[in-house]
Amino acid sequence: MRTAFKEWAVVSSEDAYATEPEAGTIVLRHYAVVADALHVKSLAAVLRLRGQHIWSDEVVEERFHRWREFVYALVVRIYALPQAVVLPLEEEYTGCKSWVELAQDVSIAGSQPVLSVEEFACGHEAIRGAIRE
Repeated sequence: MRTAFKEWAVVSSEDAYATEPEAGTIVLRHYAVVADALHVKSLAAVLRLRGQHIWSDEVVEERFHRWREFVYALVVRIYALPQAVVLPLEEEYTGCKSWVELAQDVSIAGSQPVLSVEEFACGHEAIRGAIRE
């Protein structure tokens, strides 16, 4: 399992620093490290994670029923890159994909965690508690 990955920004008008990326580019502002992979054994447990992910209840239910024994909640620690990185939008990045390999390396030197150790630990434990049967 890949344990670290970058994400590209979803730009919205509410972002104080947001500017539309140039056509054909992606902007990376953060990266994530998988801190825990928790097996989720019931639909009720998955639904208790509402607000901790971006999916609607309908999508959660569909995915749970399709992949029942393979449903995991990934707890990720997010780090802010010291400056945004602009990369070309490669064809293999487009479409509905869970993971893509970046065509070039991105330096994470100088990155800082978005949450303090205490805030992250509290959120991590809340997720563990929510899915506990």
